[in-house]
Amino acid sequence: FQDTDADDVLDVGSEVTIGNVPAGLTPVMTLSNGDTVATLTFTGNATNHKDADDVSDLTFVFDNTAFTSGDASIVANSGSGGAYSTNVGIDFRNPTSGGGGASVPPVTSTQPTIDIIEPVALQTVDAGSVLDIDWTIGGLGINTVDLTYSPDNGVTTEIIAMNLSSVGPYSWNVPSDLSGLIEIQAQAKDSGGAGLATDTVEIEIVSLELVGQEPSTLTPEEIEAGITLDEAGRKVAPGTGVFGSSPITGETEEISSVLPGWYIRSYNNPTVYYVQEGSLIRRPFWDATTFMTWADSWSEVIWVTDATLPTLTLGQPMLPQPGVALVKVQSDPRVYWVEEDADGSYLLRHIANESVASQIFGSAWADYIIDVSVGIFSHYTVGEDITFAESLDTSRLETRAEIASQVA
Repeated sequence: FQDTDADDVLDVGSEVTIGNVPAGLTPVMTLSNGDTVATLTFTGNATNHKDADDVSDLTFVFDNTAFTSGDASIVANSGSGGAYSTNVGIDFRNPTSGGGGASVPPVTSTQPTIDIIEPVALQTVDAGSVLDIDWTIGGLGINTVDLTYSPDNGVTTEIIAMNLSSVGPYSWNVPSDLSGLIEIQAQAKDSGGAGLATDTVEIEIVSLELVGQEPSTLTPEEIEAGITLDEAGRKVAPGTGVFGSSPITGETEEISSVLPGWYIRSYNNPTVYYVQEGSLIRRPFWDATTFMTWADSWSEVIWVTDATLPTLTLGQPMLPQPGVALVKVQSDPRVYWVEEDADGSYLLRHIANESVASQIFGSAWADYIIDVSVGIFSHYTVGEDITFAESLDTSRLETRAEIASQVA
């Protein structure tokens, strides 16, 4: 289409004539998607708006000025007699009484819409797991749905599934090597493959692959808890005697017994979790560096069956432990000290300048900095800037090299 006056609207009456419009309604035709999609809506209240007043034969006559080619004849059935379509109409509903009079929405919109209802915004999802993506549609003309995701704010796009039924859900096998914030997009298409509507949602993918030495000895506390060593030297949680299905292989497995304060992982899911104190919530670690701000070695990880994970509620991701390192995002030069607030939240406190950093952390202060994912920052609370040499507890600080040596 051609938006001659750059207002994203085709002028009704000059650029397009719309016929068989019920009395009381005013048609409005807006342009979108780079002027490739025209959407018809109405304002006002229909004079007659009962079920028997439905309209199924709206007509459209486009003027030559409505198209960049200057030729309206390229549109099928758009001559002087108008364009007739059984797919374009208005469906009224009978009035319902209540309160002191009749009330009824005068028009049911035919504009195509799609809304992602699962997952929810910023939901935490395990890499390598199965994620159900579900949506609802509205309006007319939607035939199929395409699902894609972008790991870099739309710079690149990867296909999840194409030409799905317009009715969800779809079960997606999340790639095991995916991590961080990603944007999922659902696009509704008509029978010819043209895009009609889209919706997006951002989620957080967490993944952590164990590296380094496996454990070979058990502590007295671990022996008392029933932990054993398997043939590979891995610490294995005891069973509960209750069985369930693996969410990954579908096989029946014994559900493992876990205790708050443990670091756990399963055999077919590479993510390491912390079992939260006082509850059975599994909190994933973003990466190995974050894990090593809490643990001293991989020997602290206890293995559980895949069937155990669904029995534990998935909680918020674990952040680098306050007081162990300074943090920053690679794309941002600002450096932060992290401290725990009285309510248990983690405060990001921006270190104002290098002079303040040197006075508090020493001349080698930059050695304490670790880079974290931009997705982590949404889980912090922003605190006051550090603008002078405050007295901070730096006794637990570890250099980036020290943490890296524990990872390797």
